[in-house]
Parts: sequence; structure tokens; C-alpha cells
Amino acid sequence: MKKENCIQPLWKFASLMAILVTFVACSVNDDPVVPTNEPVIQTPSSWGDCFSVSNVVFLTDRAYGRDFTTRDFGPDSLLTGIERFEFVISSDESTFELRKTLEVPENTMAKVSMTDKYGEVQGEMLSDLSRLFNASKFSKKQSSSFNNFLTMHRGGEYECLFEIEALNIKEAQAIVLYGASGFDISGLETNASGNDINLEVECNTGYPYDYSSLLGNEYAKVTVYKVNGDNTETVVLSDEIELPFKKANKPLVAQIATLPITIEKPNPGTYRLHFESNWKGLKERDVVIKLEESSESAIGS
Repeated sequence: MKKENCIQPLWKFASLMAILVTFVACSVNDDPVVPTNEPVIQTPSSWGDCFSVSNVVFLTDRAYGRDFTTRDFGPDSLLTGIERFEFVISSDESTFELRKTLEVPENTMAKVSMTDKYGEVQGEMLSDLSRLFNASKFSKKQSSSFNNFLTMHRGGEYECLFEIEALNIKEAQAIVLYGASGFDISGLETNASGNDINLEVECNTGYPYDYSSLLGNEYAKVTVYKVNGDNTETVVLSDEIELPFKKANKPLVAQIATLPITIEKPNPGTYRLHFESNWKGLKERDVVIKLEESSESAIGS
């Protein structure tokens, strides 16, 4: 009778067990890591971890002096004029030890820039935060308010970008500035008889404006009259400027053209400045200047 070989079945059994153990081991190692709900605690390491910025506000501090009642922009609208930007920076005790070890950054500026839809920066304001960084190294808690002002002549659609490089803060917001069209005159404040009167006339389309109404042949004209004793008027000078509003091809931002005017050494008396344009968006305007023999002048419009 043939004797069976018992070693072969044992070898097969041992091989099978080894395969099973290897499979189980691989299965355990390949299991995905189960996420936990415990928060990850990060240790502050830079100025950006030490401060928080809050109460960021952009508003119109003072609108231009033109008659805004001709248009209804709405009570909460931002208008061309002097804009104010406000924000608060604060820190607490938890970052005091770190603040003591940090060097004051090279760039300590907070910047606000107004960029129109065509990529041109139309205004920028800066706030220096160097005193805040220096003081924070000696004060456990800190809270400081900042505000700055920016004069915006052009209405339009803008991106308002607020950034503090030292704190890794960069925030953008879409803003629309509304403005009425008209003639703005600067240089009237220091006039006196016997001295040249140097004026600059700004022709502003306002925003929004009817771009389709522009034909490309628009102009603005300024005429200066001397009012005589019998109430007749004598032309002192007359000048005009081509308005390149159509050529600019930028309907999403107000267009501005300036015309310099010089009245050479006028005598005492009353003068009338008349502004007109062939574009319907610029209404006629008169400004009266009364020059006395003294260094004072009276101006009305």
C-alpha cells in the first residue's frame, strides 16, 4: 500500500495562512485616515497673525458743490467729491509675546486705490501704521482707528482695493461713484484787481452720462465780459476747447477736459464769466467777479 506524503498538505496550509496574513496586513495599512472634528491649532508666527481689521467703511465725506438736485442718485449713493475711508485695527493679549519679538515691517502703509473699469488708477490714499506697530510691542491690547481722505473728480464704476502688505490683507470691492455734469472753476479764491486772474475750467460729463449723444465735435467756450457803468458789456477775452469725450471711448467713467483762462491785470469793476457748450450734458453757467481797488474780491454765480 502506497504511503501518503503528509508534508505537502502542511506546506500548502502554511502558504495559505501566509497569504491571508499578508492580505489582512495590507488591508489595514490601506484604510483611509478617518478625519476628526478637533480643530487644528496654529501658532501665530507673523504680524498678520497678531492683528484683526474691522469696521471698514468707504463713504462720501463731502460732495461737489454743483447742484445735485438735478439728478436723484439715492440717499445712500456715493458721490464724487471728498471720499473718506475708515477702518479699525486691534490686537489682544494672546499675541503680545510674539509681537515683542517681531521686527517692525519695512512697509507699514495701509493703501486704498480706486481703479476704473479700464485699468487706470484714478485715486489713491495712504495711512502710515508705523506708530501702531511700534506701540504694539509695549502694549498687551491695542485698538486704533484710522481714516484718510481722497478727492475724486470722476464718477464711474470702480474697484476699491484695500491692502495692508504687512498684515497680508488685500480686499477688493466694486463701487459706483455718481456725479453731476457741469463746469467747475478753480482759481477764483485769490483774485485781486491789478493782478492776473488765472483760472482753470473743468468740463465734467458726470456719471452716468449719455455716451450715445456724443458726436465727436463737442466743444466748450468761455467768454469774459467787463460790465460797464451803463450796464453794457465789453468782451475781454473769449476762448474754447475741443472736448475729447467721444474719442476717449470710455462710457463707464466720467470724462474731464480742462481749459486754462488768464485775465491779464484786470481793472477794478464787475466781470461776468459765461460758460457754454454745444453738448447737452453741459449746461450754461455764469460766474460774476467783483474786483475792488483793495486786495479783496467778491465772487458770485
